[in-house]
Amino acid sequence: MKQVSILVPAHNEEKNIRPLYEKLVAIFRPLENKYALEIIFVNDGSTDNTLKEIESLAEDDPSVKYIDFSRNFG
Repeated sequence: MKQVSILVPAHNEEKNIRPLYEKLVAIFRPLENKYALEIIFVNDGSTDNTLKEIESLAEDDPSVKYIDFSRNFG
């Protein structure tokens, strides 16, 4: 099975993380027999609850991974 990795940069996007995740999963659902989906969020020093949203998704779905930068690198 082939793997598709989607890298998503995020900076203060707490309200958009879950809707984006749900849309990506819905798009790949019909393809799950051919492709394994991996979603990697990169939290670029957000000051809102972006990281908490990402962590919540990662706890529920092992295909969600994340990198958390200590500050915004632009």
